[in-house]
Amino acid sequence: TLGCLAVSASIHIHTNGPPISGGFLVSPPYGGMEMQETYHMTAAGWFDEDLPITYEFTYSSSTASGTLVDNVVKAKTTSFEGSSMLPAIGQIENNHTIRVTAIIYDSYSLATRVVAEVQVLPLVLNTADASDLISGQLANNTDTDAVQQVLAVASTLLNRVDCSGLAAGFCIGLNRDNCSAVSNTCGSCLSGYGIGVLGPHNTKCSSVAISFVVESDSSCSNESPCAN
Repeated sequence: TLGCLAVSASIHIHTNGPPISGGFLVSPPYGGMEMQETYHMTAAGWFDEDLPITYEFTYSSSTASGTLVDNVVKAKTTSFEGSSMLPAIGQIENNHTIRVTAIIYDSYSLATRVVAEVQVLPLVLNTADASDLISGQLANNTDTDAVQQVLAVASTLLNRVDCSGLAAGFCIGLNRDNCSAVSNTCGSCLSGYGIGVLGPHNTKCSSVAISFVVESDSSCSNESPCAN
């Protein structure tokens, strides 16, 4: 006698996930001054089965067109700590805070990103005093990474434009980014306000909603009937 047996099969697929369960701290969170304060970054407590875990630290800046860029302050290593000076690229409207990011990778480069906001106050110096300060910082640092950090912050300090002539909230009222690329001039139009002068300007940007006005001709005749 022939019989039938039920047969079943299963496949178990193990998926990889990014590192979990850790934290990220930047100290000091408030009151630091560019070119004077060293910020200490710690991304401790992260777990992943796919070792080794590596860590990278960056800060975000925006281009003249408004594109966000990640600037590396500590390249990827197995150390969960790092130290760096940071540039004062925040705006007065957000209390001079900037975004610092820890990127935590597993051995397959799957990553978790954690953001901390820290205050970096701008250093107000004339060009001669700024140059003297930068020269002194470079003379006191022989480590390659430290020299690169000084040069990055120094570039921001020397190339900073004067935005003191614009009142707080002025650029937001024009639906534009804050002043950052051209002296006393607002940035590009904000997202959703694409009608306006391209690039940095102090004219208002408008939303893409356009209204059409149709003029009607009330004189109609049999020879030229009105359109419905």
